[in-house]
Amino acid sequence: MSSRGCGLGRRWSVPLSDAPMRVACSVLSTARLGCLASFAATWDEIDDVLVVRSQAIRLLVRHPIRSADAGQLGAALLIQEQLHEPLDCVCLDNRLGNTGTRIEIFLIPP
Repeated sequence: MSSRGCGLGRRWSVPLSDAPMRVACSVLSTARLGCLASFAATWDEIDDVLVVRSQAIRLLVRHPIRSADAGQLGAALLIQEQLHEPLDCVCLDNRLGNTGTRIEIFLIPP
């Protein structure tokens, strides 16, 4: 394989003399998976992609935000509608935060 490019599909090997490093990497990966599993137990996933997409398109037409941000806000709006109460969010992006405020998503300062 070539050493150029983005590295996709590249195989990395650890020599046998670096076995402790291999074990450390395995333990670290297991810890990361455990952390991700605990997050996954508490988050909600949006399955209604078409509704989120239509919300995102409307947001893109009216507000100066990026398309990925519009998708996130579209999902937040859908959740807010389903909960029938304001949604509290933390946002570090000024443009996204201003748009969230305009569409009545309450932003908690970081």
